[in-house]
Amino acid sequence: MKAILEFDLPDDKSNHEVAVHAMDFALVCWDLDIYLEREIECALEHYDQDLQSIRDKLHELMAEHNVSFDMIE
Repeated sequence: MKAILEFDLPDDKSNHEVAVHAMDFALVCWDLDIYLEREIECALEHYDQDLQSIRDKLHELMAEHNVSFDMIE
C-alpha cells in the first residue's frame, strides 16, 4: 500500500514542512519523555511531582491529538 501526500507549493509550504518533519517532531517528544522519566528516576529521594506532572501533561496532549509513542517504529 502506498500513501501520497500532495501540496500546492508555495501556498502550502507550512503544511509541507510539518509533514516532512513529522518524525522529527515525534522524536523530540520521545526524547523529552525519556528525559523526564530518567529525571524522575534519579530524583527518587527528592521526588519532584512537577516532573511527573509535566510527563503526564505530555502524554495527555498526545492523546488529545491522537498520537502515541507506539506509532514510532
